[in-house]
Amino acid sequence: MSKHTSVEAYLDDCDETGRERLEAIRAVVREVAPDAGERISYAIPAFTIDGKVFVFMAAWKEHVSLYPLPQGDPEIDAALAPYAVAKGTVKFRHREPLPLDVVRLVVEAKLRDAEERAAKRPRKRGS
Repeated sequence: MSKHTSVEAYLDDCDETGRERLEAIRAVVREVAPDAGERISYAIPAFTIDGKVFVFMAAWKEHVSLYPLPQGDPEIDAALAPYAVAKGTVKFRHREPLPLDVVRLVVEAKLRDAEERAAKRPRKRGS
C-alpha cells in the first residue's frame, strides 16, 4: 500500500475483504464513539478523541488488526484469547468470522482509557 492521506484513501487501497472488515470495525467505533475523529497515523487508520489517538486498525493480506489493546482487564483478555494476540495487537484472520462483540469490548475499553486520561490532563489557562 502507498502513503495515504485519509482513511478513505487507505480503505480504497485495501482488497475487498480487508475493506469490508475495516468498515465493520469502523462502524463499531462510530457506534461506541460517535464524536471520534479519524486520521492516518503511522500510515494506518486511527480514531481520536480530543485529537488524541485511542485505537488503530489496519488491513493485511491474511488478517485485520486492532490496537493497542487494553491492559489488565480479565474479561477482555478472555475474549481475546481465541485470537492471535501479540505486542498489544489482535489479529482477526480473514478465514474466520469477524467477532464484532470482541471489537466492541476493545473499543469501549480504549475509549474509557482515553476519557480517563483526558480527565486527568491539566486544563489550559483560559479554557
